Amino acid sequence: MKKSTPEDEKHNKARLKMKMTLLAGLLLIPAFLFGQKPETQISFAQESAQAQTYKIERVDSYLKLLESNSKFMGYVLISHAGSVLYQNGFGYADVENRIPFSDTTIICICSTGKIFTATIIMKLVQENKIQLDDKIGKYFPELPYGDNILIKHLLTHTSGLGQYQDNPLWHLNKNCAENIEFIKTQKLKFTPGEKTYYSTSGMILLGALIEKIYHKNFIDIVESDLIIPYGMNNTSFLSYKEAFEKNKGNMPHMYKIDDNGQVIIRGLTKTDNVLTPLAAGGQLSCASDLLKFDQALYSYKILNKESLDQMIEKQYESEWTGTYFGLGCVVEDAGSPIEGAGHGGGDNVYYNHFKRQDVTLIITAIEGYSNPKYSKDVFEIAEDVKKMLFEDINLFE
Repeated sequence: MKKSTPEDEKHNKARLKMKMTLLAGLLLIPAFLFGQKPETQISFAQESAQAQTYKIERVDSYLKLLESNSKFMGYVLISHAGSVLYQNGFGYADVENRIPFSDTTIICICSTGKIFTATIIMKLVQENKIQLDDKIGKYFPELPYGDNILIKHLLTHTSGLGQYQDNPLWHLNKNCAENIEFIKTQKLKFTPGEKTYYSTSGMILLGALIEKIYHKNFIDIVESDLIIPYGMNNTSFLSYKEAFEKNKGNMPHMYKIDDNGQVIIRGLTKTDNVLTPLAAGGQLSCASDLLKFDQALYSYKILNKESLDQMIEKQYESEWTGTYFGLGCVVEDAGSPIEGAGHGGGDNVYYNHFKRQDVTLIITAIEGYSNPKYSKDVFEIAEDVKKMLFEDINLFE
């Protein structure tokens, strides 16, 4: 970071004063952002349009308050019926050079990438190349538990498998199949289908299955089936280090908020410098590419309606309150009018499609930026935004 100048100090004092004022304002958010409604009495069609505008204005005001208090640096995108309803960036991808966070700012999407894996698996099911009730041992007879685990178990995190990253050398593997030697040594935590346990080993096995059917590397398959056809030009499997060199100005520094509430650059971790976790997620992408994927998925360009409906249907209750596992996705607010399916990633990516309202909410941020003392993660922000959007849910139906 640059050395402070007298002008910077003056600016910082003013900023601190502003922060205190805004902090007081943030405490009032439930009162003025969640409560009041338009008073004008108009027809339903007009009311719907006016109410949507009002709700978006509330969301925008809330996010700007977070930004002003350094509580959030990222991008928020809301679409309705396939069209963008709201999009805006907050904070900077590069603080020193004042490069704003945009819809094409590239970040690691962490476990959100699991939904790409699930989509390709469902495409293979749709094409009758595999069946959900197939035993994984049919394709990998070397697995000691292969006759007990179904493909469906892997998709719903009910296989009993653990984490493939328990292997200290996991980051050296360049495709999914190379992880099988370690995964087959893992003992099952419970009888498959008995309960749920979020498992990266299960997702990697699905990636290995995809590689076996396609006779190609998982990375090449995602590129040929999703990235290239749907113009996801900022999505890749590069390491952070490689991508930062390639995308200067369009990829943020690894910022965090320290214990004093200051935004600083953090050092790279071991995983920042290696290949991403393949079928278990970890791709690099951005808000606009996630929207392209969502639009292709929900316009039935990738899967037909029957396959997509099956994929996003709740299957087993997860370890997270109010959520279920679908087939490779997470179903939020299960059984409620705003039930939706998607997949989060780390503390920095929120992606969910609310099917009854046909609304998609995407939030991207910098991994590791959130600090419980000073800032909010994307899931906390998403919960607040959902309240503002769906206070009168019928307006989006």
